[in-house]
Amino acid sequence: YFQEHIHACCGIVDTDNPLPFQDTLAMLYKHRFRYLPKLSLSEEIQRQQQTLNCTANLVFQFNGNSAASASRTLYLALKRRQRPNNLRELVTTVGYDAKGLLSLLYRRYVLGRSSAEHPIKIWLQPHIEQAPNPNSRITLSYQRDQLGLPIPKVDWRLGELERHTAETMVRTLQADWGNRQLAQIQPVNWLIDKQTDWQSQFGTSCHPMGATRMADNARVGVVDRHCKVHGVANLFIAGSSVFPTGGYANPTLTLVALAIRLADTIKHSI
Repeated sequence: YFQEHIHACCGIVDTDNPLPFQDTLAMLYKHRFRYLPKLSLSEEIQRQQQTLNCTANLVFQFNGNSAASASRTLYLALKRRQRPNNLRELVTTVGYDAKGLLSLLYRRYVLGRSSAEHPIKIWLQPHIEQAPNPNSRITLSYQRDQLGLPIPKVDWRLGELERHTAETMVRTLQADWGNRQLAQIQPVNWLIDKQTDWQSQFGTSCHPMGATRMADNARVGVVDRHCKVHGVANLFIAGSSVFPTGGYANPTLTLVALAIRLADTIKHSI
């Protein structure tokens, strides 16, 4: 039951006026924190369409030769204490569009908004829960590392339900935004053509979950509801590996809560 949170740019958003989308659905900034607004499928649609949990955000793609893009590249290089190979070109690009850079800084530090630069493309990117699959698993291979320990073998699998969930998100917003005359959304070809290698189009969120999942029955799980390994009196596991299902949200707060709960359980049992 090894799982991940998968995502991919599954649709192209076509609008003549992208600014309202940039003001409400691009990255927001407040008190040194970043917030990424997301859209989610309602419970009603999930039941009707038989989908997994899913959210989506917009990805704004900009011209790489703009002052905003050049300033972002310079900022990241400075943050990493690196010198870009095209430093002179980047500085020149920023200098030619000082007005655009001032607008970017005003929106970022005064309004708490992302750039109002006109994007060359807007992508719809769903983030999808993965269905628990007993064949998606971690085993030990016959290869060994430098310490002589078996190297783990990850057999990670995606199923049709994940693709169907992504398509449902795209189709739902396609209909809703089209009816409201907000924007047109075109699904990418690989999403709607089931004969393509759509699995390779999805990326991961570095959120590994499952594999030592929680269950009351040892046949379908590794730990019980108290995070104790079935059949072993003094072995406990706390982390995202015990998640029976992954949902779509980041797992950190949940796994920390599980660790705190387990610490309390062990403390009171001593």
